[in-house]
Amino acid sequence: MERGFLVRPRSGEVIRSVAHRMLDALDMKGRQVPVMHVLEGVLPYVDDRFSFEILEPEEMLQRFRMNAEGMTVHRDNTIALRIDVYVAACSGAGRHRFTAAHELGHYLLHKDEGMQFPRKSTPETKIYCDSEWQANTFAREFLVDLRYCGRLSGPEEVASFYQVSTQVAEIQWNAAKKMAP
Repeated sequence: MERGFLVRPRSGEVIRSVAHRMLDALDMKGRQVPVMHVLEGVLPYVDDRFSFEILEPEEMLQRFRMNAEGMTVHRDNTIALRIDVYVAACSGAGRHRFTAAHELGHYLLHKDEGMQFPRKSTPETKIYCDSEWQANTFAREFLVDLRYCGRLSGPEEVASFYQVSTQVAEIQWNAAKKMAP
């Protein structure tokens, strides 16, 4: 797993509750999340400071000094996606939908954490204090709501129904089965 920055500790359950509150506010009830619509149409409406940008690879490289697929810039209240990621996410590509949801996770979870002088996490950092782990956990739950995915027949159906990667589908399917009564 790629290491992120040190952030306030959050358990999987706390992150899941943030994702569930957002899903409930969107009245999703287990349906496939239109993550690009959330970024382009919902978030700007509910957060007038939020902006969403689509950048060419060279713009990402110039602005962020890396050819990242997506970036969340808290000081600007901005999420930026590389254009190829944006196009693929709009077309339903699971991996790129995950990238968009991952950046949304950073925006929602870490926006008030004073990231002006961030410290990188290290191998000794507890996983629940790592920004990348937290954003990945949010993205999985936001795209594949555990409260509903266990009703499907298996990871393949989860991946197809929610338009996510097989890896995300398997993680969520297994977690849903562990939670089942």
